Amino acid sequence: MKATKTIKKMTLAFFRDESGQSTTEYVLLLVFVVMAVKAVGGKLNSGLGALIDKAFQKAEAAVDAQ
Repeated sequence: MKATKTIKKMTLAFFRDESGQSTTEYVLLLVFVVMAVKAVGGKLNSGLGALIDKAFQKAEAAVDAQ
């Protein structure tokens, strides 16, 4: 029963919290970035994939070195 009250309190606090405005701004920014990436299309896809692969290879090498 106590857990239910805690969840209820957290839910009410979430809906009363006015900082959700920041969340909305981040979502809109994310939508803008996704639209920009889709507009560029395949050109960015291959370059981005290579960049991500390189980043993960460096991270893996750093972890292996420890």
